Amino acid sequence: MRAGFLAIEDDPELLQVDRIVEVDIPRGALPNGSDWREIANCVQHWLRSSLAFIPDDTSYGETNLERAFMKCIRDAEPVSQ
Repeated sequence: MRAGFLAIEDDPELLQVDRIVEVDIPRGALPNGSDWREIANCVQHWLRSSLAFIPDDTSYGETNLERAFMKCIRDAEPVSQ
């Protein structure tokens, strides 16, 4: 899991002056058997396309990121066993 989400930290497209963005993945949030790297890529794509339009009101940004994260989880393909 860690490797997939570290790509978000290293993404130069997500760097913004005077802004800190945190993506917190609570323990147990990613279902077993789901493709965590695919979920991380989905979240990263959402951040790239949406971050510039999120106002500084953190509750607005948190709500939309949470919705996007949940959609990424729902849409992720299961990992082949």
